Amino acid sequence: MIRSDNTSCIRVSFWLITILLGALLTPGRAGPAPARVVTVVKSANIPEFNLAASSIVERLQGAKSNIIVRQSDYVGGDGSTRFWRDLKENDPGLVLTIGTQATRGALQHCTDIPVFFTMVLNEPDISGRSSTKRDIGGVTLGISVDAQFKYLKKALPATRRVGFIYSPEAESTYQDARKSAKSQGLQLVVEKANSERDVPNAIRRMLPDIDAFWMPPDKLMYENIIFRFVVLECFKNGVPIVAVYRRHAEAGIPFALGVDYEDIGRQTAELVLKRLKNGKFSRPVIEQPRSLLLFINEGVVSSLNIRIPDDMISLTVPVKSGS
Repeated sequence: MIRSDNTSCIRVSFWLITILLGALLTPGRAGPAPARVVTVVKSANIPEFNLAASSIVERLQGAKSNIIVRQSDYVGGDGSTRFWRDLKENDPGLVLTIGTQATRGALQHCTDIPVFFTMVLNEPDISGRSSTKRDIGGVTLGISVDAQFKYLKKALPATRRVGFIYSPEAESTYQDARKSAKSQGLQLVVEKANSERDVPNAIRRMLPDIDAFWMPPDKLMYENIIFRFVVLECFKNGVPIVAVYRRHAEAGIPFALGVDYEDIGRQTAELVLKRLKNGKFSRPVIEQPRSLLLFINEGVVSSLNIRIPDDMISLTVPVKSGS
């Protein structure tokens, strides 16, 4: 009997050990991936930023990637430090900023958090902060010179000679324009203006010899008095202006190349999704907008007797002065 009981105990013990080992060694089902938090921070509550934000949220939430999206309006000035402290206490996995102010704040305060941005005119300055090591990416509002000339030719196919006045601050734009114009069969008629005083004579000299006047971003040329003078002189001489950004078309320029705010939001969200899926990029990834629109001031275009080519209609957005 004693021998039999000992045998039974051994069998029971072996059975229990087998069950425990099986439970430990058998891989269980993987649980759901932890939710990743993306905090979207808008620099201001304006229509352009709101359109981009809506597209970002829609694209991120529709990605089926277990992403939680939080939204916040940026608080600058004296409340900036507290704003970023409170934001970081909520443990965001990634901060996505819309507009320049929020982007500058995030780059300053969120040094240990991935920062992605959109709707900023120029690439943020991250020099001096181990820039290649920062976990950064985004989409600027910058429109390449090639794209500007491409749309200029589409809107004004008879154009051959393009006028361009630039300040010393826009030297790099001038160098890009020389290369791009040559590759696209355009001839640049160029004047350099060192100050506001140089602009009136420069524009008067070139107007008889050009088919269109090109106004890329340049602080000097968009000074209020200079801007109005150039617009008026070109209009009086029947020379169309091609600029950038919708507000310039609304200010009286016949053509202005701008971005599709909804698509720039989707483009930014897709860059964020790529970062979340593949991990940190080897270096900061900065993109330019992939989808552009041509804003047309209907009244000015009509006064200049300009006909929009049929193949451009789908890419144009009509605006009115002062709208």
